[in-house]
Amino acid sequence: MPNGWDPVPVQKKRTKRTRTKTQARGGRPIGEPNGQPLAALDAQTQEYRMFLLEADRKTQEDYDKAILSLAAGALGISIAFVKDIIGDVPATRPDLLAVAWAAWASSIACALVSLYSARFAIRKAISQVDGTGPSHERVGGRASLLTSSLNALAGALFLAGVVFMSVFAINNLR
Repeated sequence: MPNGWDPVPVQKKRTKRTRTKTQARGGRPIGEPNGQPLAALDAQTQEYRMFLLEADRKTQEDYDKAILSLAAGALGISIAFVKDIIGDVPATRPDLLAVAWAAWASSIACALVSLYSARFAIRKAISQVDGTGPSHERVGGRASLLTSSLNALAGALFLAGVVFMSVFAINNLR
């Protein structure tokens, strides 16, 4: 998730003890490592943890930008390839080209929907931390799971597009 919160594992059975509003399933307070309050960590460990959270956020941000840029660029380059390299000659296996284009377009769509769903996950996590949202579910709720899934799918679709375009190019450059 872009905000750096770790999902909290879901307990199979409800326990009889009561949870505070800042605790998620599993009894671990939201956002606190290993159930320890952040204040219990030494200053160097707290600083390192904050660095890791920021690095996680930045990495996710860079991943989203890369997928969007690469998929859009691949679409543009492949259109130029077909127009300039293949020209008026009938293409061999145009279905491979269609699948590559569909994969790249789907990759872009997944990345955009992921960015949108991340907003809901962040809002849900904030309400959970503030104690105004349900604390018995995964940090960020279902939107967190959706965001993670869409990010992985966007990357896989981009790579699938590269494979299909490569096979198409090999077939048409012989």
